[in-house]
Amino acid sequence: MPKPTIFLSYSHDSASHRAKVQSLAEQLKADGFGLYFDQDLGDAGPAQGWPRWMLHGLESSDGVLCVCTELYKQRFLGLSNTAPNTVQGGKGVDWEGALITQTLFELRTRTMRFFPVCLSAADEPHIPLPLAMFSRYRLDTAQGYQALVSGLQHDLQPPSPPHTQAPKTAAYTASPPAYALARKTWQEKLDFLAVEQAVAVDPAMKFRIQHLIDEAQARLRDLDKGSKP
Repeated sequence: MPKPTIFLSYSHDSASHRAKVQSLAEQLKADGFGLYFDQDLGDAGPAQGWPRWMLHGLESSDGVLCVCTELYKQRFLGLSNTAPNTVQGGKGVDWEGALITQTLFELRTRTMRFFPVCLSAADEPHIPLPLAMFSRYRLDTAQGYQALVSGLQHDLQPPSPPHTQAPKTAAYTASPPAYALARKTWQEKLDFLAVEQAVAVDPAMKFRIQHLIDEAQARLRDLDKGSKP
């Protein structure tokens, strides 16, 4: 059975970080995974432009590998506006973060497509809140990488054919509604943004954070409306 195709989402923190991500990409390809990876496109970039390439990659891939760092988290949440408007400068993670967050909202978290990974222990606190519900992987050891490979193969397998299930007994307890998980994610993001706004000193940054707060509040209202019978 062919292995899944992965979209590799990361920030261009430094030359050394890009080299580490390149090594991860080469290891995944060597292990048989398909890959959407911007460094494979060279300096010219995709003919259709970066936004369309990212959208196509996120929609067409089986899973999304998010390489988390402090800078990745800031750009994923739209809180970093200091870099040039290029993919290398950080705009790419802004777009990817918005698309991933919207996907999570639309699916009400009913997805296993996203895999936050850290290249070191220092990166673990910087997993964006929308991704915190998923299993995370530390890739600074061979065991951590093998755990990721197993997770990708397990979680991204095509669904089994439907079959008839035996009736559930009275002792069966339904899992919490998916809406509650989605609401928890957006509430945590709102709480995080409130703290960021309180400590921000740059007026432009405060304005940007307020826009994200308004969006999170609107998502919570939509979720609450959708949960009513």
